[in-house]
Amino acid sequence: MSIQPIQYHETQANTCFDYLFIGLGAGNGLMLLSLLKHGVLHNKKVCVVEADPKSINDKTYCFWSHANATIVNDLSPIISHHYQSIQV
Repeated sequence: MSIQPIQYHETQANTCFDYLFIGLGAGNGLMLLSLLKHGVLHNKKVCVVEADPKSINDKTYCFWSHANATIVNDLSPIISHHYQSIQV
């Protein structure tokens, strides 16, 4: 699985894509991850339109899950903190 970001060029104006995502927020990011994992994007052209160059990791995801859940394994490279319990 490889993702190669490209910059838009006018010569690509008539390019057709199989999937188009507007923005790379949490929802689209997790959807793309799931589609990639399930092979749905194999041999497909995907376009993600994002105004921010994303030169740094600016995402904050917050979710509750079991430690061995699929989402935890998928996002482990970017999880920087976790809590064992919460007090209200």
